[in-house]
Amino acid sequence: MKHPYKQQWLSSQLFAIASLFLVLFGTVAANAQELKRADQGVMQGTLLEGIQKFTINSAKTGESYVVLVKLPVSYAQGEKDYPLLLTLDANYMFGTMSEVATMQALRKESQELVVVSIGTNTGPAGHGTQRLRDYMAKEFGPFWTYEGLAGTPTPEALVAGLKAAGRSPEQGFGGAEIFQEFILSELLPRLQEEFRLDMTQSGLAGHSGGGAFTAFAMLDGRLPFTRYIIGSPALFYSAEGMDRKLVEFKKSLEGRQVRAFAAYGGAELTDPVIRDAMSFGQANMQKVARAKHKNFELALTTFEGEWHASVFAHLFSTGLHTLWPVSQAASAD
Repeated sequence: MKHPYKQQWLSSQLFAIASLFLVLFGTVAANAQELKRADQGVMQGTLLEGIQKFTINSAKTGESYVVLVKLPVSYAQGEKDYPLLLTLDANYMFGTMSEVATMQALRKESQELVVVSIGTNTGPAGHGTQRLRDYMAKEFGPFWTYEGLAGTPTPEALVAGLKAAGRSPEQGFGGAEIFQEFILSELLPRLQEEFRLDMTQSGLAGHSGGGAFTAFAMLDGRLPFTRYIIGSPALFYSAEGMDRKLVEFKKSLEGRQVRAFAAYGGAELTDPVIRDAMSFGQANMQKVARAKHKNFELALTTFEGEWHASVFAHLFSTGLHTLWPVSQAASAD
């Protein structure tokens, strides 16, 4: 005999989980507002004053991206080059990232950086669905079917969100390789033309789905970055796929130095809604951490008591002064 009240309760729970993941990993929020224009003076007198913004249309992905730029305080005072920190999810996290970077630099806790963040040209409402495609790699494979992920809340909610948007999983995931080409051949040349950048000390940062892309890009080795901040990465390689990628990664380390800082929140690893996905990703990151190579250094840690959203500020702040210490900048000068 079917139990209609139990079914109704389960349906409501699934809806709640799907709604949560549409926010955390990406989808629409019905009442989300569009980004305010940075040139309206709303940030005057704050650490976000002077933000630059431009739009770039990608021939690679077929999408339009908003790019936000925060220059160091001393940028206009000389001709020196600054490390680039390219970050993801501008629609969600640019304020936190640029303020933390500026405050640390002012207090000489980390180096001055040119902070650039990529967002979508749809505002927060459309950013989530697009980031699923851009940040999830095709080489992850059909992760929603893997043992340890199949039937758990995260992939179920992600797939449900895509279907609600009229996309199959194959259509909604798997664009990271093309998104990487956009960064390499379209965005970076534009940034290097516009700004004084020291690419030998430059890095990439991302969280959650953005962390998955950042880890993928580090392992792939095609982008010219030497430092990576990787937050709560949903690194959904199969066991065999992870092993193959690590073999390729070690080969790519010949002739390049890579340093990375990665972290999860202790609370997110016990959260029944996302613990399976985070534990799956963490197991893969632990494999990466054990990939010994003279040209590779990864600090993988857990911030106890922090959840999926709250861990981001800790991750980014610690990653900055770990990977760009002031002492290193002084020796470089």
